[in-house]
Amino acid sequence: MSPPPRPVLGLALSLLAGGAAAAGAGEAAALPARRTLATVVVVSARAPVVSEGRAVAAVRRGRMFGVLAREGERVSVQVCEGAAPRRGWLEARHVRPVTDGEVDLAWEALKIARELDPQVDLMASWARLEALATRVAAAAAGGRTARERARRIAAQLYGRERFTYAHGVKRLDQVLATRRGDCVGLCLLYLRVARELRMPLYLVTWPSHVLVRHDDGTDRFHIETTERGAVRNIDDPVQHRRGRVAGGIHCLALPAPRALGVLTHVWGTLLAERGKAAEACARFATACEINPRDVEALTLWGAALHKRGRYAEACDRYQRVVAIDPGHSEVRLRWGMALNQMGRYAEACGKCAEAVKLAPDYADGWHAWGFALARLGRHGEACERFAKAVALRPDFAAAHAAWGASLGRIGKLAEANASHAKAVELEPLNARAHLAWAMTLAQAGRRAEALERLDRAALLDPALKPKADKLRHTLRPPR
Repeated sequence: MSPPPRPVLGLALSLLAGGAAAAGAGEAAALPARRTLATVVVVSARAPVVSEGRAVAAVRRGRMFGVLAREGERVSVQVCEGAAPRRGWLEARHVRPVTDGEVDLAWEALKIARELDPQVDLMASWARLEALATRVAAAAAGGRTARERARRIAAQLYGRERFTYAHGVKRLDQVLATRRGDCVGLCLLYLRVARELRMPLYLVTWPSHVLVRHDDGTDRFHIETTERGAVRNIDDPVQHRRGRVAGGIHCLALPAPRALGVLTHVWGTLLAERGKAAEACARFATACEINPRDVEALTLWGAALHKRGRYAEACDRYQRVVAIDPGHSEVRLRWGMALNQMGRYAEACGKCAEAVKLAPDYADGWHAWGFALARLGRHGEACERFAKAVALRPDFAAAHAAWGASLGRIGKLAEANASHAKAVELEPLNARAHLAWAMTLAQAGRRAEALERLDRAALLDPALKPKADKLRHTLRPPR
């Protein structure tokens, strides 16, 4: 079985004008939109990206960009190089449009799988996929309507082929081998079968989820691959069960080139799960060039930068997410936590306050807010936030420890010791919890108990020994 043929190129750039203009309108809409997102690829050996009359980047042949706007003989794109993404203009002569037929998402997903694991037999996986698609398409071909064909695909795929949904991101080769797929993998199977049947199916993103949409201009419906291929109307309330429909590219039927951006950010997710944060960031950057308004990719990119200690860059990504999706509480919290790491506690208080206003039941938000207040010396207010965090999540050891520290600072030593004791009970191997308790015990004049906690902290985490020794020096008995 041979791989997909290389597409025939050479489409006129004039085809781009209508698509690019419609893309802006589609992205601005909060309701399901038609697939009007244009994409271009660089065809020159090296092309300048210009902003305000100066070159901000030079991009090489083969680089793909989602079009933000078109103006005369140039297109606006986002280049993700350096500390922050930048927008600029590419001259039309340096690019050409990329069409659906040029991108086979399943083939690209298998290539990604081999990048992640060189042991993947690309051609064997492709042959398995092609055989599966042929069987499923044959079973569905007799359906008189698109909805009937969709139900026949489901009956074959989840019935006779015995595929099931399994939580967790998976490579496509793993989905084919185990017949257990995540939402992305199962959607790719549907899209491959759709190619065989010439059905207009497209990938649609939801917050932390993807599904498939049929759209032939007349009949539009969703296929929920995680529910054995359930067919649902576009306006079915069940579609909103995963929470609000956010901004960006959510709820848009993505052409294959834009869907490739989603696969790329999933690739980044798999790398991040393996602890390869730098490589993950590179994939998220590529995903955000293809889909500049991909909230999920921006969020994950920010988290990967955060993990690498690049807090200012993480804050930049979080700010971009909030600009696209003002209701994103999780990102506001991450933004606040990054500001805490940078010592910008007053700003962190503001972001955490915004986060808990949007998600009042999120214990981490109250804890991060309390942390910032404590660093500002506002321990009474911090105690209120820590108490809220503990009420929402009684086993939140870090919140108990932080609450104990702030209670000690306002002189409530008995309550402080109770909070520290709870933190250590919940996480007996947490060296920092023992150190924090030692500080409060020292404040209460309970020297022997404080020394015991200091010894435990230094034993559990040798990196804390200098701090423990410094406090131990202050606890020397008077001469």
